[in-house]
Amino acid sequence: MSRPLEATPSADVKILALDLAQATGVAWGPAGQAPEVVKVTLRKKTDDLALGFKNIGYFLRDRFVFPANIPDLIVVEAPLEGGQLGAKQIMSGWGLYAAVEGVAAVYSIPCRAIHASSVRSHLCGRANFGDREATKRAVIQRCRMLKLIPAHCDDDNKADAAALHYYASCKFAGSSREFFLTP
Repeated sequence: MSRPLEATPSADVKILALDLAQATGVAWGPAGQAPEVVKVTLRKKTDDLALGFKNIGYFLRDRFVFPANIPDLIVVEAPLEGGQLGAKQIMSGWGLYAAVEGVAAVYSIPCRAIHASSVRSHLCGRANFGDREATKRAVIQRCRMLKLIPAHCDDDNKADAAALHYYASCKFAGSSREFFLTP
């Protein structure tokens, strides 16, 4: 059974946000604060999908060795369903999500899948900015403005993870980062 998130004051809620993909964006830290943001390569394009599933499990296990690194909540970008995606992309997304859910269950950590459009709407005011590249640029720019990622960061994986962390801080931990707008 998962620990109840509501029992923890928002300032003490530790959030792990994952933009799951071959190159996974990771944002970690307390709600209401700028997260530590990194990118983890789970597999190469030519590697078997199962390697990515194993590596996300190993990454989380190794991170949770120290009790201080165990989050109160894990949020992931919800896997995509169909559309323009091929079977391999769909299987990869759902496999990575299942692996995270499995590890989260072992540690009794609540895990929530959030649709990217919900995160972008919350962060940027709308979900779509035209084409895919324009939408990625908008998320990166907004994350920079809120100081969720460094000013020099152009990595959309890190920005997406930081945006997820921001969304979870606001929606699940009752915390806001609007104070980052000051110089």
